[in-house]
Amino acid sequence: MVEEVLDAFIDAFVSPSVALMLGSRSKALEEMAFVCGGATFRYGALLARIIDACLTLALIYATMRAVAKISIAGAPAWTPSARCGLCKSWVSADARVCPACRRAISDDDDDDDDS
Repeated sequence: MVEEVLDAFIDAFVSPSVALMLGSRSKALEEMAFVCGGATFRYGALLARIIDACLTLALIYATMRAVAKISIAGAPAWTPSARCGLCKSWVSADARVCPACRRAISDDDDDDDDS
């Protein structure tokens, strides 16, 4: 399922963006070759594929980074503000049960020393 979504994203947004960036230079790059001993080495096709892959990865990275920045900006960061009296694990201030030892957290556990 993730592969299908990623393929659809690449086909809908990334590939057209890469085509806009490279334009007609992509065709010229693919035609680059040299002949040695009667054999034709089409190194331009390899270069075109490498550039296409790098641009695709860069666009996907930039998109994911932008989405992550938007989603992180809206969510407040959780900071531990209390310690469990039994196992000394950090717990949320509004926690009722320690997630590590499953002990009930009471109000007097908030004032424990941090040593």
